[in-house]
Amino acid sequence: MAWKGDDTLRLYLDTKVQRNWDIRNEILPSLPKEFPHYKFSESNLRRMLKHFGIRKTREADKANLRGYIELILARSTGSLGYRAVAAILRNKYDIRVSEKAVEDELLEIEPENVARRDPANKLKHVQKGDFSVKGPNYLYSLDGHDKLAGLFGATFDIHIYGAMDTFSRKVMVMKVAHTNKNPKIVGKMYFDFVMKNRFIPRRIRVDRGTETGEIAAIQLFLLQKNGFPQTPIEGVIYGPSTANRIERLWRTLKEHLEPMYKEQLRELASSGYYQPADPVDRNLLSAIYIPHVQRSLDEFVQYWNSHKIRAQSIEMPCGRPDVLFDNPAEPYQDCRIVVTTADLLELSDQSDMNNVQTELQLLPEVAAALNNVNLLDEAPQRAERQYVRARSIITTATTT
Repeated sequence: MAWKGDDTLRLYLDTKVQRNWDIRNEILPSLPKEFPHYKFSESNLRRMLKHFGIRKTREADKANLRGYIELILARSTGSLGYRAVAAILRNKYDIRVSEKAVEDELLEIEPENVARRDPANKLKHVQKGDFSVKGPNYLYSLDGHDKLAGLFGATFDIHIYGAMDTFSRKVMVMKVAHTNKNPKIVGKMYFDFVMKNRFIPRRIRVDRGTETGEIAAIQLFLLQKNGFPQTPIEGVIYGPSTANRIERLWRTLKEHLEPMYKEQLRELASSGYYQPADPVDRNLLSAIYIPHVQRSLDEFVQYWNSHKIRAQSIEMPCGRPDVLFDNPAEPYQDCRIVVTTADLLELSDQSDMNNVQTELQLLPEVAAALNNVNLLDEAPQRAERQYVRARSIITTATTT
């Protein structure tokens, strides 16, 4: 059979199994679109997996399971449940064990945290807003997140902005920058997404704030260019962030990523190493923490898009965001609007987005100090030490 020598098929199947996709309900429906020249059924898919030696769990991986779990917990920036740990084991380390095996290990390693995460001990949140959608790329929810920025979002220049597909709950983009209030910088994030992927959703939902003006302009320009003469109220929905589906994502992010960073930032401020009124301190802290936070966000997004969302009270499908986005089941359909290169070039010329500077501009003394700091060579837990070391270099240089 021709498929037996198909390395592309083998790698595709191995990747999906590594991400713990269900064989019948998730992998099988995705195959005809990716490999239309083969015929697939559940039985021959299982033969393929057996032939390629691809297994959902591997007995040998249990040997070092506890060591990997302890490593993940030590590097974690927040509280992780067994599903999150199992997803990290698969996606980052290719350790394929059952979620039950991970849960059993966690019960022995941190029984108090496991008990605290028990659903019976949590309050249920009521989902707000009207999220009736027709499929992936029908509606994106976009919002900023300032929980790492401190009091009134003004103590630390660490701001997050993200976009989520409302149907699948897939995170389309999540970036950290020194501000999420500048409309040009926020707009550049959406512009870069469109330039890379060459499609837009039918509509977007954003806060009614000055920072969303460029995003709205980009969305409406491309809609009109592609024969969707929608009024602004149809192409761009304005509403409070509390009625925005991405708010659920921020709550999970708060649990998984923020505690460790917040503790470090509070310690720097309370110890006097960081002075919010000092422009050098602000510049240095952003330069140190933004790369660490972005790397943590990238890992979180990978986990989020591959984890399984349970059934909810509203009429939305359950499943993995990646699967729901790529392979929507009937009656849902992909609603993306493909944009042409010519339209993108015109957009680029009219918006001047290619000339928008999103990178943090380093002060000379900060740039000099960072020559002696290898930012991402160390774990995020050491970001605080990196800041203190660089701050000491700056202080020494200015006093000699």
